[in-house]
Amino acid sequence: PSSPATRTSNPSILNRVPMTTHRTPGPLSRLLDASILLSFDRTGYRRHAAAFDPADLQVNLAGRVCLVTGANRGIGLAFVRRLLARGDRVVAACRHPGKATALNTLAGEYPGRLHVLPLDVADAKSRAELVRELPLVGGRIDLLINNAGVLHSGERFGALSAAHLEDSFRTNAAGPLLLTEALAPTLSDGGCVANVS
Repeated sequence: PSSPATRTSNPSILNRVPMTTHRTPGPLSRLLDASILLSFDRTGYRRHAAAFDPADLQVNLAGRVCLVTGANRGIGLAFVRRLLARGDRVVAACRHPGKATALNTLAGEYPGRLHVLPLDVADAKSRAELVRELPLVGGRIDLLINNAGVLHSGERFGALSAAHLEDSFRTNAAGPLLLTEALAPTLSDGGCVANVS
């Protein structure tokens, strides 16, 4: 173990990483960011904190068109509620809109601002149908939130089945990517895609 005097006379890498006062990362920061080890530790935090501008968090999405997948419950439903409260127009997509009681209640409270459409992200025909229907309810998309996902009951290491694993991959990974690709022409300039995992 080192004594306090030894630690003071031998500064850690944390104290040797140059701190920038401008927003453009220097060559050392870019090099260190290439290493996951050094980007997600205390040194990475300090390097990024030096260039952090709180104004970057002040993004006004009010009045924009947002599409949320997996919107019938949980986090997806919370996104829908929050976006509506901010004044956004929302397209809420889920596999079974007829069974989405909370979404349908919200649609009655926000007529013209909330549209509920069917979507199974794992199904190519369902994705294509959503793309066809989108111009009728909103047209362009300013924010796409890929939230739909599955977790099969009992799914854990040592108890995986190939069928469940394939379904999980189709729904949780391939589906959101293919949906984003299909919706790319409808994303507005400056549009954002958020993937929830």
